[in-house]
Amino acid sequence: MDQVAATVTSPVSTGPGDIREALAVREIQQMPETTGRRGHDWARTGEGTTDLSTNCNWMRGPWSHIQLKCIVAQGFRYYQNVCTSSYSFVWWDWARWEKEIDWMALNGINMPLAFTGQEVIWQRVFLTLGLNQSEIDDFFTGPAFLAWGRMGNIHTWGGPLSSNWMKKQLFLQKKIVERMRSLGMITVLPAFAGHIPQGLLRIFPKINVTRLGGWSNFNCTYSCSYLLDPEDPLFQKIGRLFMTEIIREFGTDHIYNADTFNEMTPTSSEPAYLSAISSSIFKSMVNGINLTY
Repeated sequence: MDQVAATVTSPVSTGPGDIREALAVREIQQMPETTGRRGHDWARTGEGTTDLSTNCNWMRGPWSHIQLKCIVAQGFRYYQNVCTSSYSFVWWDWARWEKEIDWMALNGINMPLAFTGQEVIWQRVFLTLGLNQSEIDDFFTGPAFLAWGRMGNIHTWGGPLSSNWMKKQLFLQKKIVERMRSLGMITVLPAFAGHIPQGLLRIFPKINVTRLGGWSNFNCTYSCSYLLDPEDPLFQKIGRLFMTEIIREFGTDHIYNADTFNEMTPTSSEPAYLSAISSSIFKSMVNGINLTY
C-alpha cells in the first residue's frame, strides 16, 4: 500500500513552544483521480473513507510515497466539544484514539481538548482535602454523564466510577497527550471551575457557597450543584491542588478549559460577580502553574 505524509504548517507562531507543524502518516489504497484538486480531498483507507484535508493541494506522481502539504493562516486550530467526551470519547480505546489523533493532524488541528482521565486527579484532590471515598463516589457521575458532571450540571447520576476504570482512563490519557504532542499539538487540559462536592461542607462548614438550580429536569438529588464563592480562600486552594496534580501527571502546554455556567443561570447577573468568577478561575490556573514550575 502507498503512504501519505501530511505536513501542516502555519505562517505564524501558535503559542507555547512555538508549535508550527503537525505530521502524520496514513496508509491508503486509493487516491483521488484529480490532480491538484483544491478543497476536500478524500482517500480510501482499510477502514473506510477518510476526509484527509480541507483547502490543501494533492501532489501526485508515480512514486510510492505521496506528500500532502497544507498552508493555513490560522495559528490556533481548536477541536472538540466538551460534551463529546461523554457522547463518544468515553467509550474509545487507544486504537480509536490514535486514529482520531492522526485524523486531527491530517486536517491541521493543533489545539484539541484532552479531558480524559481527570477523575483520578479530582479524587486525589478531594482525598487531600479530607473527603472520604463514599462522598467522592456520590459526587462523580457515571462514564456516559461525566461531561455534565464536570460542568456542574449534575452529580451522582449513573455513578459511581470504579477505581479500575479511573486508572485505565488515566493511562489512556497519558498515551493521548503523548501522541498529540508528538504531532505538534497544544493539549487543552481541564481546570477548576468552582463546583464542589457536598461533602466539603462537612469539612469546611464556614465556606461561602451558593447552590445552583436544577438542570434539564433533574431534581436536586442529582443536580443543584454547590458553587464555591470566588472570593473564598478555598477556591484558590482547590484550584492550585488540581493544577499541581494534573501538570505533574500529564505535563502542560499552558492552555486550559473550565465551564462554570453551562446551560445554567448564574446566581447573579452583575458584571462584577461574573468577572470575579472568571478572575478566580484564571488566578488558580496561574498559581498552580507557578507552584509546579
